[in-house]
Amino acid sequence: MASVKMTKYVDSHAHAYEYDEAYISGLKDSYIIISVSDDLESSKRTLMLAKEHDFLKPCIGIHPWRIEDANREALKEIEKLLDKMDIPCIGEVGLDRKFVPQTFELQLRVFGTFLTLAKETDAILNLHAAGAWDDVANLVLKHDVTKAIFHWFTGSKETMQKLQEAGFYISFNVAAIIQKKHADLLHFADLRRVLTESDGPYEYRGEKLTTDRIPQLIDFMSTKLKIDRSILLSYIQENVMSFFR
Repeated sequence: MASVKMTKYVDSHAHAYEYDEAYISGLKDSYIIISVSDDLESSKRTLMLAKEHDFLKPCIGIHPWRIEDANREALKEIEKLLDKMDIPCIGEVGLDRKFVPQTFELQLRVFGTFLTLAKETDAILNLHAAGAWDDVANLVLKHDVTKAIFHWFTGSKETMQKLQEAGFYISFNVAAIIQKKHADLLHFADLRRVLTESDGPYEYRGEKLTTDRIPQLIDFMSTKLKIDRSILLSYIQENVMSFFR
């Protein structure tokens, strides 16, 4: 008799290099995790972890909050690392007008480099766009990028619909359980373009956001969308596997 393939939970945006080894090992049977990086050193650590754990799918890059680390040498090294990846993924990269507006011009220049790299290598982009949703959306479309995840989306429903129509993915965070603005966007979600995430380990409004809370998010989304959780899980796993077959 053929075996039944287990549907797994998806965390499309976690900083797994910040988790301890025991925690990561405990997730291996039930999760697919897209593991993002924040700078050159965490990019190297993420790649090492992915070699040890095949359910971790690595992304490398420089976070807008660490943009001062994006010197020419670091960017060149990340480009070399990207060339060696079987499935190139760049993240966490993007723009941030909300938390670090003072570095926005530098962010733009560095993000332009990553957009060019994504186009040249057909890489997936795992995107940060706090307070800059339209900026990031327009630049991704302008550069003819074809694969992108918009992490913890809190932009307008119009921008969200435009991104979904362009074939990009919208990632809903565990924080949707307490963040009404984020949760309300579920009403405009195309299930063929939805992913789930934790951004773990991260603390938001006193809530610890970690990968093991994804099942709680699935329950919340299932209720909110009035859809059976097994069907929702199937959509999300199929979505993530469009990148990692």
